[in-house]
Amino acid sequence: MRARNEDQWYANPERGIFLVTDGMGGQSAGDLSAKVVVTSLPSMIRRNMEGVEDLADPEVAERLVRIMAELSGLVHQESQDEPALRGMGATVALLLVRQDKALIGHIGDSRIYLFRHGRLSRLTKDHSLVQILVDFGEITPAEAAVHPIRGQITQFVGMAGQALPEVQLLYLSPRDRLLLCTDGLTEMLPDEHLQRVLRQTDDPADICRQLGWDANDAGGRDNITVVVVDWRP
Repeated sequence: MRARNEDQWYANPERGIFLVTDGMGGQSAGDLSAKVVVTSLPSMIRRNMEGVEDLADPEVAERLVRIMAELSGLVHQESQDEPALRGMGATVALLLVRQDKALIGHIGDSRIYLFRHGRLSRLTKDHSLVQILVDFGEITPAEAAVHPIRGQITQFVGMAGQALPEVQLLYLSPRDRLLLCTDGLTEMLPDEHLQRVLRQTDDPADICRQLGWDANDAGGRDNITVVVVDWRP
C-alpha cells in the first residue's frame, strides 16, 4: 500500500552476515537511512571483526554493540547535515554466524525468530512503547498486537540520544532455521502463522515468498521484508 519501499536487506552467507532494516523519517529519509544501514553495517563488521572466529568471547559481543552504536551516530550525523533528513532512523535485526555460533543484534522492532524442532521462538524483544506496557502488565501481548501506538519505537539507529542495541549469543543446532523480518510481516501475521509456514515449507526462498503473499493478503499495510537462514553444518 506504500509508494516507497523503506525496507532493505542484506545476506552474505560466505561471511555469515544477514540483516534486515526498516527506515523511518518520512519522504526520502526512511529510504536513505535503510540504505545507509545495508551499505555501512556489513563493512563495519568486516573491518572490526576481521579474524574473529569465537563469537562466545564476551568481548566480541561488546564489540558488536559498539559497532551498532557507531552506526547510529553515523545515521544521526547524516540527518543533521541535511534539514530534509531530520528525524530519520532505522531498525536493525542482525545475524552474525561463525562456525556453530551466532550473535543476534537488534535495535527497534524488526525481529529475529528461531525455528527449531518444529517450534518457533522469538529471540528479540521489540524496543517499543507497547512492549513496555506489556512488560509492566498494563496490556496483554494480544492487546499489544492491535494497540494504536504499536508502531512507536523507543530505540533505533539514528536517534538523538545514546543508542542501546541488544546483543545475545546463540549456539546453533543442525537444521536450525532463523527468520529475520521487519514489522511489515509481524504487524499482519501472528507468530502461529509464521510457525505453520516454516513447518510446512522446505525451501527458504519459498518461505519468504509465501510469507510475503500472506502478509499482503492480510492487508499489507507496510513494506514486508523476510530473510530465512538455514543452518546446515
